[in-house]
Amino acid sequence: MLAISAAFNSGTASVPLAEALALRNSLLCSKEKGVLKVEVEDDSKLIIDIVKGVCEPPWRLLKVVQDIKLLICNFESIRFK
Repeated sequence: MLAISAAFNSGTASVPLAEALALRNSLLCSKEKGVLKVEVEDDSKLIIDIVKGVCEPPWRLLKVVQDIKLLICNFESIRFK
């Protein structure tokens, strides 16, 4: 089991952008460590809904969300809580 917690100073970025960047960085770290099964816990329902395709991302999140969706393809399974 690998647990990753991500937080960083994103300057003047919005909270959703900071949450999305933290998710992307955590998935990238998991991929680099060879993790195949991922369980994501995030306190941002907006980011989870965007990644699951429930709603469209704001334009400021488009690139980060694209990165997240590409990273998701690297795992055997991924579960969002």
